[in-house]
Amino acid sequence: MKKLVLITSLIFFTTTLFAQYEHPTCNETRYLEATYEVSEPVTVKFGENTTFGGEFQELFMDVYEPVGDEDTEKRPVMMIAFGGAYIQGDRGQVQFMCEHYASTGFVAVAIDYRIYDGFPNIPDSLDMLDVVVKSVHDMRAAVRFLRHDADNGNQFRIDPDYIIAGGLSAGAITALHHAYLDLDDDPAPTYILEAVEANGGVEGTSGSEEALAYSSEIQGVLSLLGGLHKPTWITPDEPIVFSMHGTEDDIVSYGEGFAGFELAGQIVGMSIFGSGALHPYLDDIGLANELITVEGGGHGGFIGNAEWRDSLYQSSGRFFYEHLLCPTAVVGIANEALAPQITTYPNPTSDLLHIKMPDATANYLMVYDALGRIVAQYNNLSPYQTIILNSQALSTGTYFLQLQYTDGKETVKQFIVE
Repeated sequence: MKKLVLITSLIFFTTTLFAQYEHPTCNETRYLEATYEVSEPVTVKFGENTTFGGEFQELFMDVYEPVGDEDTEKRPVMMIAFGGAYIQGDRGQVQFMCEHYASTGFVAVAIDYRIYDGFPNIPDSLDMLDVVVKSVHDMRAAVRFLRHDADNGNQFRIDPDYIIAGGLSAGAITALHHAYLDLDDDPAPTYILEAVEANGGVEGTSGSEEALAYSSEIQGVLSLLGGLHKPTWITPDEPIVFSMHGTEDDIVSYGEGFAGFELAGQIVGMSIFGSGALHPYLDDIGLANELITVEGGGHGGFIGNAEWRDSLYQSSGRFFYEHLLCPTAVVGIANEALAPQITTYPNPTSDLLHIKMPDATANYLMVYDALGRIVAQYNNLSPYQTIILNSQALSTGTYFLQLQYTDGKETVKQFIVE
C-alpha cells in the first residue's frame, strides 16, 4: 500500500489564539461532512471566446447545489476545472468532485475552459503557454460571472466573498496561475507578458462587459496534481492552498521540473514547480497551506481509490473550514521573523504523537483543543527535546500546539487525533 504523508503548514498567531467563526453558515458539520442531498446541475453560459485554432467557443458551467438549506442566503463556492493536459477533457469529468463538495454545503461549479485545438500541428512550449493563459482568462470570467450574478438576483445564493478555485492536473495548473499570476509579478518574463497581453491583458475578454466590472479574485486554491511556473509570484497575502500530489508523477512533476507529455514523438509542455516544491516556499513565507504527498503515486490514478479520495475530501474540507470559512484562530502574517518550527509525527495520529522541539529555547508548550481549552502543558523545555503525547487520552478532532519563546515569538501548529 502506498504511504500517505500529510504536511500541515505552520500557522503564526498574533495576540489572540482563538476567535469566533467567520462565516455565518459554520457549524460542527458543514463543509466537513456530506450531510446534504445534491441538486441536478444547472447549466449556464458564462462567456465565449476564440480558441487557439481560431474557432468560436461558448463557455458553460454546471452548478451543483446542496438541497435542504433553503434558508441559507449566501453559500461559499468550490469551482473545479477538469484535467487533460490542455488537449482533451470536459467539465463532466469533475462531476464526482462537485457532487461531493455540494453535499458538504458548498455551491460547486464545474467550468469549461479553452484547450488546444491546433491539430494536426503539434504545439510547442509557447503554444501551450498561450493555451494556459486562455484557460486562466476563462476561469477568471467564470468567477466574475458568479459575482455579477450575486449582485443581480443571486440565483445560486452564493457568497461572493468566499470563492475557492481548483482542479485536476491542467485544471489545477489553471487555478494556481489564476491565483498568483499578474503583470506586477517580479520577475515577469517577457514571454509571459506577451502571452497575457496577446489575450486581452490580465483579465482577458471571455466574459460579458457587465461582468468585467467585478473582481476575479479568489480566496483559496484546491490543487490536485498541479504546479506553478514560478513560486516567487506568491506573496503572503494571497489565496491559501491545499494540494494533493504523487511523488512519481510523470506528467506534472512533484518537485521542480516539467509539466508535459510526449505527442507524436515530440515533448510538449513547460517548466513547473509542482506541489513538493511549492509548499516549502509557502511555509517559508507564512501562507496557510497543506499538502498530501502520495509516496510512489503517479499522475492521479490514486484519486480513483476510495481511500485516497476520502483523504482528499476530509483533509481539504477541514483545511478550508479551519483556515478560511470557520477559523478557530486569528492568523498573523506580519513581516517579523517567524519562530522556529515544531516537528510532529505521525500527524494525524491515533496513538503516540512525537513532538520535537526546534533548535531554540522555549518557555513552555501548551496543547489546546478546538474550543481553546488547555489539555496539556509542558515547561522547562530544551532544544531538540522530544515530547511524546498519548493521544488515546484525547477525543478525536483538531488540536493546536502553542510554543512560547522568551523573545515573545510564538509558533502554533495543528495536529489531528483520529
